[in-house]
Amino acid sequence: MEFYINIIMNLIYPQYLKNATLDIRETKTQIKSLVINSPATPYRARISNVVFAKIKADGKDPFISFRSSYFLDFNTLHMHPYQINSDSDFCRVSLINFTLAYQKNPYELSILLNQIFIDTLSFSSFGCCSRYNECSDALNCLHPDQLYATGCYYRKNLEQGLVFYGKNKKTEEADDNMYVPAMIDKSINNKKGKSIIDFPNDYIVMDFETTGLDRTFDEIIEIGAIKVINGEVSDVFSTLINPDEEIDEFITDLTGITNDMVADAPKIQKVMPNLLKFLSDYTIVGHNIGFDINFLCANTTQDINNNFINTLRLCNKLYKDLQHHRLRDMVQYLNIKTKGSHRAIADCEATLVLFNECKKEAIRQYDTIDNFIKSYGKKTKNYKRIDYINKLNFDNINIDESNLIYDKECVFTGKLERIRREDAMQLVVNIGGRVSNNVTKRTNYLILGNNDYCKTIKGGKSNKQKKAEQLKLKGQDIEILSEQTFYELLSI
Repeated sequence: MEFYINIIMNLIYPQYLKNATLDIRETKTQIKSLVINSPATPYRARISNVVFAKIKADGKDPFISFRSSYFLDFNTLHMHPYQINSDSDFCRVSLINFTLAYQKNPYELSILLNQIFIDTLSFSSFGCCSRYNECSDALNCLHPDQLYATGCYYRKNLEQGLVFYGKNKKTEEADDNMYVPAMIDKSINNKKGKSIIDFPNDYIVMDFETTGLDRTFDEIIEIGAIKVINGEVSDVFSTLINPDEEIDEFITDLTGITNDMVADAPKIQKVMPNLLKFLSDYTIVGHNIGFDINFLCANTTQDINNNFINTLRLCNKLYKDLQHHRLRDMVQYLNIKTKGSHRAIADCEATLVLFNECKKEAIRQYDTIDNFIKSYGKKTKNYKRIDYINKLNFDNINIDESNLIYDKECVFTGKLERIRREDAMQLVVNIGGRVSNNVTKRTNYLILGNNDYCKTIKGGKSNKQKKAEQLKLKGQDIEILSEQTFYELLSI
């Protein structure tokens, strides 16, 4: 057994084994599994016991098996793979043929095993981790997690001798169709500042228009930001963004932003450095600003240390008699003059006025800003609202009126990946929300299981989603969330 493990260890690239180990998983049978384990890094989750190969070194017909999708590759190396019905996901190679292949074609076998090693881990591809200048200078991938970096498109350009940055830039060979612009892996949860309650004199009001509400799949298509110093507007940042994917009709109907409008706009990678410089370390203010902060973090490798203030949270506290607290509801209630809605700068201007109105209202109700801030230290329990919600287990209810799901009706569709739907419904109830089975005019959030969300990305939509989109276009207070965004709302 150790002999064959040593062969494999010699063939796997050393830079991969710096981030992972190959371990034997014992079973009661003669067949042992060779599994990959790796600790979590800032770029990916922990890898635990992912089966790379299976080995039977003793007894009759000893073999080593790999995933059956590589059947033809092993056959090309004259290793004569075969399959059995009881283990159809793996193809077997006799240990004698495996040893002969190692002796005759170690280079080709090494390439194949490393490809299987990486494909087994299934890392999603990404454009670049922003180190492209340094990688170009060194003509080598410098990412600290070499396993994760195998998904980098720019790394593949380096390996093919195509360099587009740094001192080794090759402008004559550059082909826009071959280069994938530098992108950020949106699954990385960068460090971000705190959500606070305050009314500072210096701050920035910010708003993004996006193709959806999930930072992992959706893209920013417009950025607006207004800088306020000593209570006065001092600077403005505004730009459209050209996304990688086309803007669908629903987003165009909602925002008024068309594919033609963004055709000549810059990519987010070019805009982000200027935006971060504009934001500096100012407190960021916005209506439902948590979503914007998540998109901001998803499009940069830098930590976002700016604290942020959510005016929606302020409105939920100060204007409890209102049924809805969307920006347009508050604009209408407070008679705020606007230049339209669902455009970044227009929403920033409306939010700026709303923020000042909230400050006045906080002083009117609580006498001082300090008293208003202290009032957020108290969480209330409420048992009056749960009698008409689904028959769930109502233990340990701790209603939080400051949460965005409080007093909102949620509908789930599709299979959830992380938890059972019943448990997700319980979480909604526990925090003070309501749950329902069908999308109606009372629905505030439609939560798509990750599988349904992936279907949406590919163009397919469930009936519940289609109905939710129709209601939203008619002005209903309804948002469509991915499963991941739902967890972020609940901070889980």
